[in-house]
Amino acid sequence: MYPDFLQRLRQRLGAAVFGLIALDLTLHIVFLLAIRSLRSEWALALYEDHLALSLSALGRGEVWTLVTYGFLHDLHGVQHILFNMLALYFFGPMLERLWGTRAFLRFFLFSIVGGGVLQMFAALVSGVDNGTVGASAGLMALLAAFCWRMPDAKVLLFFVVPVEARYLLPIVLGIDLLTWLTGGDVAFFAHLGGVITAWILLHNLYRPRLALAYGRGIAAWVRKRVGRPRRGLHVVPGDRSKWN
Repeated sequence: MYPDFLQRLRQRLGAAVFGLIALDLTLHIVFLLAIRSLRSEWALALYEDHLALSLSALGRGEVWTLVTYGFLHDLHGVQHILFNMLALYFFGPMLERLWGTRAFLRFFLFSIVGGGVLQMFAALVSGVDNGTVGASAGLMALLAAFCWRMPDAKVLLFFVVPVEARYLLPIVLGIDLLTWLTGGDVAFFAHLGGVITAWILLHNLYRPRLALAYGRGIAAWVRKRVGRPRRGLHVVPGDRSKWN
């Protein structure tokens, strides 16, 4: 089905990671040629109005943009798609081997949706809706999962500085926040939403009973810390994540 070198690459990366990279690169090249080279107004309208994520698209009922935005990238340079695909290449394969292809894809797609929801909430509150594209919400979720599951692993920050994985996520989020606060073109709330979604999925907090038990455990911990008497059951849920 594939040439030999692509088949070997698919086996090394995993079916999901290979497929996501191939899909993202294909869509990027197609839209780049259609919009930047052929000047197709139809392709531009499809990209900006019906596939990119925005409040106006959601207002028209185009809820699929909560997923499709994660497979588009900025057409004005290579940095956006290059860094996203490198992140998927480095962090995706080990998690796909750990969880399996289907669980990996569910995790990635749910994280994209979660990131999109928080980004649109921020746009609604701020009144600024410029449209959002990029797989960064899903990639930040993968980064978070890697850091939480393998905290002692060594990672080269910016391909130069060795950092333990436990410190990598706060460093990256801090850089994102600083970039956003200084007016940089970064979808900070999409990234943050991806991390929050990763936490919810990894702790099974999308299940009401587990979420309630987890909330009770946090409340009991807070009461203990502030010296208030505990009332009722003290429930601390275990990490029974199916993503293990």
